[in-house]
Amino acid sequence: MKSRSLSTNNDSVDSPTSSGLQDQSFNYSFNDTTYSKESEYLNDLKKEKKEKQEKHNTANLLSGSAAGADSISSNPQDRKSLRYSSTPEDEDLVSLFLSALHGFDANSLELTSDSAICLSFEKNDVAFVHSVDSSGWGEVTMIKNFKRGWVPINYFTELVKPSDQPLPSAKSKSPLKLLLISSAKFLRSPAEDDGKSGFSINHINDIRDGVRYLLEKTDCLSRSTDIVKKKPIIRRIRKSLLADWYSLMIKADSYKHSTSVVHLETLQLMVLQVVRKSLAFLEIWGIENDLLQKENQERQLKAKAEKKNNIPYLGEQPYAKERLNEIHNLLFTYIGLILGRLDMIEHNPAGCQLLENLIHQMILLLREILFISKSSVMILNNRSTKVETKVDDNLDTLLSLVSELVSSVKMFVTKTIHEDYGSLNLTVKDGLYYYSPEGDDLIGIISRMTRSISASIENCYRYITLIGDFRLGEEKRFPDFQAIKITPDSFIKTCSEGLLKTLDKSKVDLKELKRSNIKRQSRYSMVRSGLNNEMGLTSSGTNLLQEFLPDSKSFIRNSVFEPYLNESNEEIEIEHDAKSEIVYDSNGKLIGASFKGLVFLLTDELNKPDQFLISSFFLTFKLYANGVELIEELIGRFNITNKFDAFDDYDETGEYSSYESRLKNRRRIICKMFQIWLQSYWDYRNDYNLLPTLINFFNEGVSQFLPIESKKLIELCSKLTGLTPSKIKASPTVTTITPILAHSSSSATIANVPSIVSINDELDNDDYIFEEYELAKMNTSNRNSMLLPLPSINFNNNSLLSKSQIHEIENLVLQYRRFLGTTLWEHNDYTHYYPIDVNSLFDKWYTSCQTPFSQVIGIDYNLVELNSFEFAKQLTLIESRIFLSMKSEELLSGNFASKKSKLNLSPNVSRSLLFTNLLSEYVLDSILLPELPMKKRILRFKNWLNVALSSYYLKNFNSLAAIIISLQNHILSRLDEIWIGLPDKYKNLFKDLMKIIHPDNNYKGYRYKISKILDENETKSPIPLVPYINLFLQDLTFIDEGNRDFRNSNSFLRSKIINIDKFLKISKIVSNMEYLQVGYDNMGPTKKSKRNSIFSFNSGSSLNDNVSPILPLQEFILLEFWRVHQANLKHDDRYWVLSKQIKP
Repeated sequence: MKSRSLSTNNDSVDSPTSSGLQDQSFNYSFNDTTYSKESEYLNDLKKEKKEKQEKHNTANLLSGSAAGADSISSNPQDRKSLRYSSTPEDEDLVSLFLSALHGFDANSLELTSDSAICLSFEKNDVAFVHSVDSSGWGEVTMIKNFKRGWVPINYFTELVKPSDQPLPSAKSKSPLKLLLISSAKFLRSPAEDDGKSGFSINHINDIRDGVRYLLEKTDCLSRSTDIVKKKPIIRRIRKSLLADWYSLMIKADSYKHSTSVVHLETLQLMVLQVVRKSLAFLEIWGIENDLLQKENQERQLKAKAEKKNNIPYLGEQPYAKERLNEIHNLLFTYIGLILGRLDMIEHNPAGCQLLENLIHQMILLLREILFISKSSVMILNNRSTKVETKVDDNLDTLLSLVSELVSSVKMFVTKTIHEDYGSLNLTVKDGLYYYSPEGDDLIGIISRMTRSISASIENCYRYITLIGDFRLGEEKRFPDFQAIKITPDSFIKTCSEGLLKTLDKSKVDLKELKRSNIKRQSRYSMVRSGLNNEMGLTSSGTNLLQEFLPDSKSFIRNSVFEPYLNESNEEIEIEHDAKSEIVYDSNGKLIGASFKGLVFLLTDELNKPDQFLISSFFLTFKLYANGVELIEELIGRFNITNKFDAFDDYDETGEYSSYESRLKNRRRIICKMFQIWLQSYWDYRNDYNLLPTLINFFNEGVSQFLPIESKKLIELCSKLTGLTPSKIKASPTVTTITPILAHSSSSATIANVPSIVSINDELDNDDYIFEEYELAKMNTSNRNSMLLPLPSINFNNNSLLSKSQIHEIENLVLQYRRFLGTTLWEHNDYTHYYPIDVNSLFDKWYTSCQTPFSQVIGIDYNLVELNSFEFAKQLTLIESRIFLSMKSEELLSGNFASKKSKLNLSPNVSRSLLFTNLLSEYVLDSILLPELPMKKRILRFKNWLNVALSSYYLKNFNSLAAIIISLQNHILSRLDEIWIGLPDKYKNLFKDLMKIIHPDNNYKGYRYKISKILDENETKSPIPLVPYINLFLQDLTFIDEGNRDFRNSNSFLRSKIINIDKFLKISKIVSNMEYLQVGYDNMGPTKKSKRNSIFSFNSGSSLNDNVSPILPLQEFILLEFWRVHQANLKHDDRYWVLSKQIKP
């Protein structure tokens, strides 16, 4: 076939049938079937050959030794590589393979007869041309499916163009040239010219040479080449290509004397299969080769950069687990240095230079984590392990944070470079250090990175556990981090010397500055304090810096005194026995101890303290000490110097085999104490200045002995560092962590209840109270009522108000909103009701109650006329929400007392007390209203008893107490007509309810009820309730004011003896309060989520019947209480006046 110029446009052509072309091809569907059967035969034959013959090397097979030297062979000369020179005839043969420029759909042809003989194809499909008609249609075989038919030739172009670039161009098809030429020869005329000798053996050998040439040009002839080793997809497609070629060679050898047309057609199909697989191989190779070249270039650039930075490398590949441990330790060391020592880095050029080095090493370490993770995932994928093995999302987060980190450090360093240190006026003052905005940003990024780093390393450990330890691959070099690591000591030395140079510029004489008396934590404390424009040095910081003065040698360091220095070169501190400062009563109960003695009890490895003592200590220790003193004592007990304590009664035959093992266990307990403090008792606002000291101690002290605990504590601190002093200053609403107390119910346990408070057991019978007192009666808007049947309704979940009543309440709420206006009750819509956020609602209500009004709105509606049980439900939800909001610190040190009200130290307790007082006022107001008929007064009295009974049923003792105390007030008890008109069953009900909260015998009745709920084996109440809050406060006040903070000591002691008995009693009350904090509903903040505490492992509660809120009614209750309170603000004795009007 002569070389022809093919049209490359989409010009229309005549249809095949109109040009006189008919389907002259042989039936290829038959041959497809034959080839499928032959493939099964080939597979069986291949297995036989493998059993009989040794496996040949691919290069040897392709060099001509595959199938018998007498038939299918190559050039007898030994060839390292194939070379060929193409002739014009060869170029014509190559042009028989065409590539589609456009897609074509044969079904789009008008005539069915045309569609039947024409082929559809897509862009880039390859076709082999058999013949071309003058009409522009050609008969071809499509390589992708081996179908033969007619196609418009002007839709195609040459597959291998004369202008094709040589390799390594990914788009070049030149490596296929030899294979295409030999394949075209065989496809055009497979048989010998004489027609008797079968097919041409030379054509088959040429095809073999074409495959070899393709693999040589793509550097894939051997399995040991770089691209084959590194690219799994290349290995797979190469193996598949060689398998198809091998099948062709085996089949050709078996048909070498055959003249059968069927055999020739089978060989032609197998040749087409080799061509198809070669096309796929070259396309995939082009993509993967480009990627590999880019990777190699990046590796070369990285190697040049690393060589420039003088980074040393390991001599051999490390094991994954060992490498991960090293990375884990170094990363957390650097994180600790940045978070704990940033005050030494800021405004210090030497510190900034060191920071850049740290960040550079951190990035290298993060790359190592990524490599280990990917290597582990690859191994798991190759093993087909059914485990989630994708690279975890934490690595993606880390990669995004790295760019933020680099930008942040750049801004941080740039600002430092341009600072002027000549005008700096330093003073010694302890207090918070305020980071610059750039420092705040850096701390925030490091804090977020710490969490992602921990999660990524944990995933890598999980992978290695599944796989087993393995040696990392040879495709990369591994930096020797131990040779370039920055130790805390070298970091502090460099930063300190840099700070001293800064002080020289500002002409500050460090020797004249005072030093701190606290010795142990001076090594770990912050060096700086204050703001940028009012920079100061902490007293502990002066201690540290003076150690790096050129002539710093204290008097005690004179050689005469050298023998009296301890191993750490520090002055010897006179020790004393902490156990002698612990006091017990005659029964062996702890009643007092010095602060040092208390810390000893908490960290005693021989007699571990109970959880309640630990939680009580952390809750109350700031009433008699502070965080600095606690850190000082814990560091002392940790014993960094490994000094033997003369007061430790070490027994070699005891629990511990050596003093070292005993000390190690004590150190673990101390780490646990730090964990408890940080997790459950941390005060963001007042404790933040302690965080750097803690981080430095964990990083520079604890890590030497307990590296695992040290990393966990640093990670815990990193979560707390996000709220820096600047952010605390800008956000006054920051609160402390809610402390979690180990529960103790011993103080509330009552063995028996005297007869004077014996309670009617029928009040605990649900069916009885609902039926006897008609609590399910729905009062309709026309004041008629109906009693709902029992027990078909769930009274907790279903509303006992009609829709008309709810709609009426919504309208009344809108009236209130319009009256109060935007100042106190800001709202966007005063025409249509929609609920206000509950937390915002309480804030508005509390503020409004503190604001006197000259006049109030008149509402002709009273809450007590609603269904009593529904009213009690909504009261309970309001009370419960306030109760659940109370924090432990609000109950300490008399923070709730009226004399401290202006300090707002107990906002939630104040809301609870106000709500209780206003409920009492509303009870009196509803009964004493002027011009109210006596029958209605009696009815309202009965309704209030029903509300009180419903509150008792709901375990809302606070509302129960408020109502009953109001009903027994002298202002009402003097009105004889009410008591005469009250039915006997309600008189008895009043007496029974009064017994529950009667003050006789210190509220024995109420305490008995509560004692049945308290359980020292549980961490949360099994049922929700609202306790009598006033009694909690009364008990706390009695203990606080009736007991001294410190006890008298009968012997001479160095420290005050703390009255531990007092603080344990306070803690028991607070513990009981926390135990009872279980919500009624599942709405937002009201739902008490499971507390994550080291004391509480199963502190969630499950309630079968949640009390459903009616939000408009809750808002209406608050507004009604406000209205009545406003009236009472004008007249202190208003209710006495109203009572006198009824009965002079």
